[in-house]
Amino acid sequence: ETLAFFNEQMGHDGEVLENLMKEYRSLQNFRGWEKDDYQVIKMCRVVHQIVSFQRKDPGEVAKSKYLVRGVINRVKAARVDMNANPLELSQLEELLTELELSS
Repeated sequence: ETLAFFNEQMGHDGEVLENLMKEYRSLQNFRGWEKDDYQVIKMCRVVHQIVSFQRKDPGEVAKSKYLVRGVINRVKAARVDMNANPLELSQLEELLTELELSS
C-alpha cells in the first residue's frame, strides 16, 4: 500500500495498480480473512483503491464489478451474523451499485 501511494505521487499509474493488486492477492492469502473484521476492512479499502484506478479506463469497469462482487460474496458466505459486518462492506456494496448503474 505504501509503495502504491509512492507510485501514485510519482505519477506511475500502472505501477500503482500493480502494487494494489499484489496487496489484494496478499490479503486473499490470509486464511480466514473473510471472518476477521480488520482484514475485511483492509480488503475493502484496497478494492476501493483498485476500482478508483480502473475507473479511469472504461474497459476496466467489468473487471471492477467482478472484483467487488467477489469480495462481497466471499465475506457474506463466510459470516453467519450479517448484521455484524464492518461499515466498509456496506460502502463496497454501494460502490458495486454505482458500477452497475454506470455501465
